[in-house]
Amino acid sequence: MKREKDLMLFGASENEHVYKGLLLFLYVYFGASLFAAVTTPLAYWLTEWVNANYPCRLSEYLLTKRVDVFYDRLRWAPIVVALPFILKACGLLSWRNLGVSFDSRALKNFAKFWIFGFAAVAAIIAFQVYVAGASEKPDARIGSIIFGAVTGSIILGFLEEIVFRGFLMRGLYTAFGALSGMALSSLFFAYKHFKVPREIYNNLPDGGHTAFWYSGFQSFYYDAVGISYSFKLIPFLSLFVFGMVLCMLYAKTKSLTSSIAFHAGAIFLMMIYSKAFSLKTQEYEFWIGNQWITNGCVGLCALLIAFALACGIKNSKNSLL
Repeated sequence: MKREKDLMLFGASENEHVYKGLLLFLYVYFGASLFAAVTTPLAYWLTEWVNANYPCRLSEYLLTKRVDVFYDRLRWAPIVVALPFILKACGLLSWRNLGVSFDSRALKNFAKFWIFGFAAVAAIIAFQVYVAGASEKPDARIGSIIFGAVTGSIILGFLEEIVFRGFLMRGLYTAFGALSGMALSSLFFAYKHFKVPREIYNNLPDGGHTAFWYSGFQSFYYDAVGISYSFKLIPFLSLFVFGMVLCMLYAKTKSLTSSIAFHAGAIFLMMIYSKAFSLKTQEYEFWIGNQWITNGCVGLCALLIAFALACGIKNSKNSLL
């Protein structure tokens, strides 16, 4: 698969290899991690002080969370603040250059790929229910779950696609090549979405409910190496292929709207399913997975089919620039 100038950053031609995007990504990623490592104990201590002197529901709620949760949330703060400057440096500080538009054609495109993502997850769920059965969780509030799924899927799909495909994939695409850029960004996508076992954070002092000056650095360490504690090939491959589907949609259609829509459609149904229903048996989990659908062979096969379909899309003639 050859590179196309439309997806190259910094005005590079398809024959050049420019590493500025990769360096920007490394700077932001490690800079945000360092910021969170330093500020995590400060934020936790401040919350404890507020709760001791001016108690409120928010402070009480926050103190039910472990230190690593503070770390994870704080890490996003510099990323969100820096994102407009990074996009500007990459020439992506416009909807047009990212490949996002809001006309009627774009809305039809969004609807089409949203259904594609929804259908891919629905097929996996249907097979799971057929094999293992499913029951509604007794405490499920369908109305609030659907509302959360709508807002959560759009926000996650939008932000993650700007970061992972709009910025990271195109930065690696410009540095190394088409398939290399897609594969490397999808590997990182799988790495960051692979669930780190909660038990790992029990190694934090007091199970993560006490902060010391080094607590943020411990959280950074466990977040970085946690994947090695319970690595499972099928879930990792499923996440990798999911990332590749999103990359291919972006590359083929020259529209970030396509990958946002597929991502949002898949996450929407996944969120409802995982929060409202539970499988009646986990006996076949290796084959059919669980409510998050990426943990079994069936999910991996469905995503491989989705990737094959994405590869079959004709290249768009629309230029991003």
